[in-house]
Amino acid sequence: MLFKNLRENNEKLISNDVVSLIMTENCPFQCKHCMREERRPNTISEEVIDLLLSQVIINGELHLGGGEPLSATDKAIYLLNRLQYFGSKPKALNMISNGSICPEKFERFVAAIPKGMAVKLMISNDYYHVQERLRLNKNVDNIITRLREYQAIFCKHGFSRPIDDYFWMLEPYDNFQNGNGVSAIGYGANIPGATIIERDFKLHKNVNIENGYIKGKIQVQTDGRITQYLDMSWKECDQHYGHEYSLHEKPLKRILTNKYL
Repeated sequence: MLFKNLRENNEKLISNDVVSLIMTENCPFQCKHCMREERRPNTISEEVIDLLLSQVIINGELHLGGGEPLSATDKAIYLLNRLQYFGSKPKALNMISNGSICPEKFERFVAAIPKGMAVKLMISNDYYHVQERLRLNKNVDNIITRLREYQAIFCKHGFSRPIDDYFWMLEPYDNFQNGNGVSAIGYGANIPGATIIERDFKLHKNVNIENGYIKGKIQVQTDGRITQYLDMSWKECDQHYGHEYSLHEKPLKRILTNKYL
């Protein structure tokens, strides 16, 4: 299927914006405000990664999403190792983590990051993440220790200038506690005070191709479907994006130009 897609898409597209890959739909946490709602065992495949990178050069921001993206450590490392092979040189690597990944796995991931790439990592510390850490660790919250371990690993691998190379964004503990700031998506819809946000799921309203460049942010699901870069539950994703958005079915260029969709 890869070679069929390449024959129909000889010239690669270029993205100077955001390309997000959902690494996994699974997560070790079960936070009550999770926008994804139910966890699913699906993890991105090496085939989907190659299908994407064979058709687009990522020069902008590469975002790793989930689920907990770093729980798919092997797939994340495979992705990083394939960037140069396919000619992609993202200027930044961006992800949000809950800090649950052990230092050993985290170091394997950091060691695979191409030199010169800026890294932006946010560890969430809102009310619901704190409650989940306390539940899983028998009322012990070790997030500060984990952050220090992560920081030491970054420094060990040459990311020694925090302002330039990476940043931490630990949200205040009480943030979201009263539902303020929680989007009415997934489990969050059941939290009093959650805010309903209007979203347009039409991919081609905000994403298009101009002179070989992808204009707009795209997201690649674990099964290869191309979707908008939106906060949504897995159910919403399945509802609005079918097989016709899949890289297994059509080249990226045809999906993004709405040709025969």
